[in-house]
Amino acid sequence: MTRCQRILLPILLSLMMGGCLVDDSASPENSSTDVDEDVVDTAVVAVGEDENEPFRRTLIGISDDVLIPSYQALFNNAQALQSNIEAYCNAIGTDEETTELTTAQRAWQTTMQDLQKTLALQIGPITDNSNRLGGRIYSWPDAVSTCTIDRQIILSEADDYTFDTAPRQTRGLDALEYLLFNDNLAHTCSSLIPETTSWNAQTELDRNQARCNFATIIATDVTTNATEVITDWNNGYADNFKNAGTVSSDFANINSALNTVTDALFFLDKEVKDRKLGSLLGFSNNSSDTCSSNVCPELLESPWSNNALNNLQVNLNGFRSAFTATTNGQTSSNINDFEQWQGFDYILAVRNFPDLSETILTNTDRAIELIELAKQTPLIDQLNALNASDAQYQACVNAASNSSTTIAGLELCTAHGVIKSITDLLKNDFLILMTLSLPERVEGDSD
Repeated sequence: MTRCQRILLPILLSLMMGGCLVDDSASPENSSTDVDEDVVDTAVVAVGEDENEPFRRTLIGISDDVLIPSYQALFNNAQALQSNIEAYCNAIGTDEETTELTTAQRAWQTTMQDLQKTLALQIGPITDNSNRLGGRIYSWPDAVSTCTIDRQIILSEADDYTFDTAPRQTRGLDALEYLLFNDNLAHTCSSLIPETTSWNAQTELDRNQARCNFATIIATDVTTNATEVITDWNNGYADNFKNAGTVSSDFANINSALNTVTDALFFLDKEVKDRKLGSLLGFSNNSSDTCSSNVCPELLESPWSNNALNNLQVNLNGFRSAFTATTNGQTSSNINDFEQWQGFDYILAVRNFPDLSETILTNTDRAIELIELAKQTPLIDQLNALNASDAQYQACVNAASNSSTTIAGLELCTAHGVIKSITDLLKNDFLILMTLSLPERVEGDSD
């Protein structure tokens, strides 16, 4: 990119958008990122003659420093989870049963943390064939059918049983959560399901053993699919992704690869903001169809393990890692350190809009802190309080609309508003500056 191009690009973008990039609001999370006239005539980061360098640098960072380590960690811990469940199965009926169950539960939480981080950047093999691999590792928000799991437990005891054709609602870490954390051994099927009619009459020991044996089958399947994901990345997809726009890649140009990444970033909008928080708090448009009260506890993610708030935090950390193309999501805010950056923060610095990155990352950090504060009170207690009082619920709505202030007891409501401020920037300023398009699933969404 020549000096002239570096000078003209921010000016043209500024003119195209009327000189203002974000809503000029007084609240910190919506602080303006107007063009700074002092930096328009000099690029923050010089990239030499290769104008594609910032983009390829970001693709390489996302592949090698974010996704591959994350998928490797997911595989390693899925494999450990499988071993821990097998140890628990062997300990059932002994003095070590409780200890081994606790170890298996902790292994599940570790593996879930790895999985939740990758959800912030779902691209490549994990999404191929209608999310075949991803859905087998974790099927949420598709509802886990506890009755279907109960029925499969009994069917799995037959010598000719195969898990290959088992329904999706019986697969993944969410199905394992039901088996590892729900201590009610009674089946959840109606009397019309013949396979489960004699289940409740079995001894507690037999039912625990059968459930654990089936959990081993699911854990083995999770490990198998996690193996396939990391193998596919290491054996071709990573090079295909990093070399976008060359003859050795299926991506016609760098923009097509970057658009794959930015499409994935909108997990923060549709899944985190709308499903995990919006539907739960009764904000999303479809929540009235699924619950009749102010808030919707029945839509809670990870209900048996009480892991929902941990999931939210990891999703936000995963988004930060994806945005900065770094494993831990940390970058310096010092302008002199821009040369060390490699994510979208680097590209925006090259284009003379580092303030937009700073606003997005500052809001992300604030949302993470709000979730941490919310964890001090059991989530179900917070939801019950919002359901019990219309005035309290209205305060929640107001907190989400005016998220510049943190109110004790309403941190989740405020977090929803802060995350919305991030996704609003992604939908508008960010995509305009990146000259990329909005994902189809987000088009027409004014929320």
